[in-house]
Amino acid sequence: MKRTWMAAGIAVLAAAISWTWNLWHYHQNQLGEPLFLDHHIDLQRQGFFDLYYLEDLNTEHKVMQVNFPDNPELKVQHRMPSCNAYTYQQLCSLGIVSHTEIEVQDTASNQAKADAKPLVVQVMFTDGASKIIETGTIRQLPGNENNDMPVNHTSSGSSSNGTGFSSLHADRPVQWVDAALQNTSLIESGKLDVYAEIYNNHVRPELYSYGHHGGVDPLDPKEEGQRLEELQFPLSLNKGDAIQIRYRINRNKFEPDEVYYTFLRMTFQDVKGEGTWEDDVVHVNRYPDLTNTDVRELVKERRSANEKGL
Repeated sequence: MKRTWMAAGIAVLAAAISWTWNLWHYHQNQLGEPLFLDHHIDLQRQGFFDLYYLEDLNTEHKVMQVNFPDNPELKVQHRMPSCNAYTYQQLCSLGIVSHTEIEVQDTASNQAKADAKPLVVQVMFTDGASKIIETGTIRQLPGNENNDMPVNHTSSGSSSNGTGFSSLHADRPVQWVDAALQNTSLIESGKLDVYAEIYNNHVRPELYSYGHHGGVDPLDPKEEGQRLEELQFPLSLNKGDAIQIRYRINRNKFEPDEVYYTFLRMTFQDVKGEGTWEDDVVHVNRYPDLTNTDVRELVKERRSANEKGL
């Protein structure tokens, strides 16, 4: 009888220890406060981007609404977020759109608007609390007022492996005078490789047939060209010439919580110097693709920062 009571006591103690450990483990894997990812946004007129955040699955303290006090033109496109569930958290995104056009002004004003500033978000939670946070940077750039463009798009595409391309065709002789990625840090840090090549239509006619007649695959990593930062401008284009821009995102060089939206702006000039045109041809977006390990590390880092009062 004594042994029976002892066995029962041990079983109860083991159950209590297991319950306590499970409870401790559960709380150690809770964020407590939703975590907004590190955004770096380059926004054009009528631009769009996704705002990402990580929050606990089982909590009454979830994101309900967001506003942008420093950028009232930014609005949530759909109230319901798109979410992907993990063990204890879910990664959610809200589509954000700019409802006010960024007007083209003088050069000095354009330069000022091209400076990155903090992306400030006011967050309202389901439990009635609210908070203002900084979640990266945003750069708003004026749009292009292009009439009678001498260069037109012929094709573009991207792949899930982080590569993409855009092809253009010159309708008349023109000077290609500049090509600038709006977030230059991506190239400088090796996170993004951008290549460019100019082709005469008689040399590479397959550029015009890709996607229609089985021409060369511009997403092939062997098809690169010259690095963007090595181009010597100005470059002359004759009627019928083609430009192909290719890029490759080096995913292993990004932090898991980094989000990027940027684009390449190309500048062309009339051969007589009588007109200038700008065109945004390649859009590069780096979305978070978190694994369960990534989520656990982000939770661990957030909890450690909270304990240190950061």
